[in-house]
Amino acid sequence: MKLESRLNEYTKDDLLVLADNFKIKLSSRLKKAEMIDKLVAGMSNPEIMRTRLACLTDSELALLKKAIKSSQDTGIDRIMDSFQLYMYFLGEFEEETDDLVIYDEIKEVYSKIEDEDFLLERKKKGWFIKCLRFFREYYGVAPLEVIYKLYHLKVKDSIKDMLGIILEIPLDIRGCTVFPEDELQVNEAGIDK
Repeated sequence: MKLESRLNEYTKDDLLVLADNFKIKLSSRLKKAEMIDKLVAGMSNPEIMRTRLACLTDSELALLKKAIKSSQDTGIDRIMDSFQLYMYFLGEFEEETDDLVIYDEIKEVYSKIEDEDFLLERKKKGWFIKCLRFFREYYGVAPLEVIYKLYHLKVKDSIKDMLGIILEIPLDIRGCTVFPEDELQVNEAGIDK
């Protein structure tokens, strides 16, 4: 399955937003087909995809690896991970079976970037994303200091190191729900000041 088939469903404006998310330069003057070609080339770039693939959680990475080998059933225990891979533009669902299929371009890129450095980076970023999703899901916002307490349980980096990781994660993946506690005007007990 090719990434181009999914991109064909988007408008030119949608393609421009997607290009911005992936840090790929596109001109609105290009024809839609030219935009798609540039996007596919950019999204197949190992450095661009390394940044994005490093944000996968453990369960998402395990599913990606399986789906690279063969399409995967998206049963109830895998639907959230499958949907995240879809949202990250790594694959899509087969129409007849709803199985997750990874795009050919992504399969090729992953084989180029999977090394020890990538796996170490992915372990830290994937855990951070999991912590962030927890707070976003339950509280809607994610106080930086509180995220750090959870993050530090598994990754023994300093808060400064974690801040560096946050800045490396693309904004469309991390969202904008991370704030220092003092900006939220709550103390450690969660009581408004």
